[in-house]
Amino acid sequence: MCMYSEKNDGFSLRDIFIQILFIVLFVFILVCLFPTKGSINKEFADINSKLDALTSGIFNTNLQTMKDAAVSYYTTERLPEKVKDVKSMTLKEMIDNKLLVEFKDGNGKSCDLKDSYVEVVKLENEYQMKVNLSCTDNDAYIIVHLGCYDYCKATGVCEKKETPVVTCNEPKKVVTCQYEYKKVTNGSWGDFGNWSSWSTTKATASEYRKVETKTEKVVTGTKDVISGYKTEEEAAAKTVTKYCPKGYNEDKSTGKCVKPVTAYYNSKCPSGYDGPTNGVCYGTKTTITHAYYVCDDAGYTPSGNKCYKQSSETDKKALVCPQGYDEDGDRCSKKQTTGCKTTTTKGAYVGTEYDKTYKPANNSTYIYETISTRTDASCLPECKDQVLVTYNIYKAVVTTTGCQETKEYASKTCPDSSYTQVGSECVKTVASTDIKPAHCPQGYDIATDSYCSRTIKETIKKDPSCPQGYKLNDTKDRCYGTYNKEIDKKESVSYACNKKGYTLNGEKCVKTVAIYKKENVVENVTYYRYKEKQYISGTVDIRWSSSDNDTSLLNKGYSLTGTKSCK
Repeated sequence: MCMYSEKNDGFSLRDIFIQILFIVLFVFILVCLFPTKGSINKEFADINSKLDALTSGIFNTNLQTMKDAAVSYYTTERLPEKVKDVKSMTLKEMIDNKLLVEFKDGNGKSCDLKDSYVEVVKLENEYQMKVNLSCTDNDAYIIVHLGCYDYCKATGVCEKKETPVVTCNEPKKVVTCQYEYKKVTNGSWGDFGNWSSWSTTKATASEYRKVETKTEKVVTGTKDVISGYKTEEEAAAKTVTKYCPKGYNEDKSTGKCVKPVTAYYNSKCPSGYDGPTNGVCYGTKTTITHAYYVCDDAGYTPSGNKCYKQSSETDKKALVCPQGYDEDGDRCSKKQTTGCKTTTTKGAYVGTEYDKTYKPANNSTYIYETISTRTDASCLPECKDQVLVTYNIYKAVVTTTGCQETKEYASKTCPDSSYTQVGSECVKTVASTDIKPAHCPQGYDIATDSYCSRTIKETIKKDPSCPQGYKLNDTKDRCYGTYNKEIDKKESVSYACNKKGYTLNGEKCVKTVAIYKKENVVENVTYYRYKEKQYISGTVDIRWSSSDNDTSLLNKGYSLTGTKSCK
């Protein structure tokens, strides 16, 4: 029997399963060891986010620093005076005035010194400040308000309590320039041409171009610089503190300081008493009685300090004529004139008055005679129909005629009403008084002109007294007890300066303030001019580049023409 064996070169299902398992395991290990594109992008996004936060934090810090420096700088005297007036200062001016030190942005570069600025405008009731910061990593501004708010206290103008919002500026237009290069071949160079006009456009010298430069100082603006210093002073805030000295307590009802004190005093007698002597006060009681004056002689009556006695006698006088009458035999008479007639005629000429607005009335002294009248036309229409009169003046002559003289009779009477007519004479009874001095009754003394007085004195005894709260000792010569000693509060005076920047000097607050003046900002500006050789009968090849120092073109024999195109 022939025996043979068969060889199997294929894979069993078990082998295939094991191989697939190894492949899956290998892929899993690769995935774990090497991140996917999505995970890589995520990692870079996280890193960029952290970098953005860092640069944003730097920008915000720089913006805040710039704002704080501006708020401190714009004191009351530096702020605009009229509504809508504006004052501004660039970042460069702030650095020049030592308000800031130059800072870097998140990219490590300096911020724009001109496009970064502070601008203050006066509104109706406050000031608005715009702080603009332009850097390579960000370009934004904030708006804050300044004013004299109640929480500014004595510091004057301060920043309003609000949260400023950072606002991004519109993206700046990027200006790109193309620079012209020229290469001339297969020809010959001629002489240099004429010089070009001076320009601030940079020109580069070459074998075929001569370039001259000059630097001039140009005023580009103004800035505030310190020209000196002055000292400002004002009264310091005075604080008076009242206090009680050590050992004393405040009495709330009186506001004074009190402390209990034990003391002894000598006892005292009441006012008007002597002593005390052996604990007794001695005084005198005085009693005063009054009596009227008296008269010793009969028939006299006392009145005050005089004695009076009344008697009478008869006074006689002759009859007299009434006032205005004269004696006419045994009666009285006076003359009377009646029937008189008075006439007034024109006498001597005195003068003439012309164009008067009125003529006086005739009187016993003068007579006024009209000569003419006319209407005053010079004052029309204001004084329409006003008549002016011209008149003569004469002395008045007064004549009296037809007077008759008669007599009026009257009887004689007594000189005054106190007399009575008895027959052909006047009689009056006149009282007379006899006066003698009166005297005081026995035992009385003269007090006044109206009465006499007598003083009776007797000795009285009384215990001495002590101040309130004190008691007499047994011998009544001393007082003992406790009392509250009372004094006014002491005062402690202190001074302080509440305004920022002031220092205390005695009772004054002083501050050294810089005096600023305007000064021109002068910068060195470079001007260029050039003259070129012209290539004769050659081939000119023009190329444009975004660089004014394109080494690839320069190495190939191209040179800058000085012409550029920007957009």
